[in-house]
Amino acid sequence: MFDKISEVVLFFGGFTALLLLPVYAIVPLSEMEFGIAIIVIWLLVWIGSALWFTSGSHTRRAQMAVLAVLSGTSLCQSSLAFLMIIGKNV
Repeated sequence: MFDKISEVVLFFGGFTALLLLPVYAIVPLSEMEFGIAIIVIWLLVWIGSALWFTSGSHTRRAQMAVLAVLSGTSLCQSSLAFLMIIGKNV
């Protein structure tokens, strides 16, 4: 279904790619560097949120707000990936 490995990165990191587009406009990156930047950002989000949740120094309300933001971001990722699949098959 995917022609190149970079399409897989964009599939799983499409929303992050939209957030990185201003950086891409200022600093021209190769396709591979752009994919690596997407992967690095998602790893940092995963590691950072895991460390933050296990620290225990934050209130339950703040933790619920972060969970809501992460869930909303995942929903945007899934929606954009779905639209990419539809667009590729049209």
